[in-house]
Amino acid sequence: MKTPPKSLTRAVAFASAFLLGLVWACPWDRLAETVLAEASRKASTMGMKLDYGSAAILSHLPPRVEIRDLAATSLLGALKAPTVNLELKTAASLFTLSPTLEIDSPAATLTVPGNSPLKLSG
Repeated sequence: MKTPPKSLTRAVAFASAFLLGLVWACPWDRLAETVLAEASRKASTMGMKLDYGSAAILSHLPPRVEIRDLAATSLLGALKAPTVNLELKTAASLFTLSPTLEIDSPAATLTVPGNSPLKLSG
């Protein structure tokens, strides 16, 4: 089996280092807040209210963000979560060519009118 030319190996190493640097330097918390602000704006046109407290970076590799005090309310009910952790699945995102997220909220509650609050996990 032939070994690849040194220039190709260097190009792949350079591209990999460049992409790794982009992922590391990305302000994931500000990106999450921007997405939440846009989602809140669009939800308000549909009769929903989306509120959130703040976002903080948990790790750069893999990108993980914690969103605090997330609440979504509508006439049908309310979803409240003191914390929501979002993790970008980089390998799955590269294979599918679309963002793949893992969402985890250990203490979310769903309240539907006429029923007692339902505790959600996972």
